[in-house]
Amino acid sequence: MNCATCRMFQDQPIMGVCRLYPMTQNKQRTDWCGQFAAIETARTITELPVYDIMTDTLTPVAIAIAPRIKRKYERKNVQATA
Repeated sequence: MNCATCRMFQDQPIMGVCRLYPMTQNKQRTDWCGQFAAIETARTITELPVYDIMTDTLTPVAIAIAPRIKRKYERKNVQATA
């Protein structure tokens, strides 16, 4: 939970702008003010066919699918034995 994932944060090339109050403040992406408001993720609705065995028909059903959050990869700590 930092400014980069807050919905009040407007990212810019060097410093971002916190728009929580009428007076804006310059902040880094890694800052945290304590009044975090998560970004609402857009859900997509996909129609998937459902097969009914009894009637032998396909029926489209709408399912909401949340977008995947990309995982941050870290370098593996490998110690060489001598």
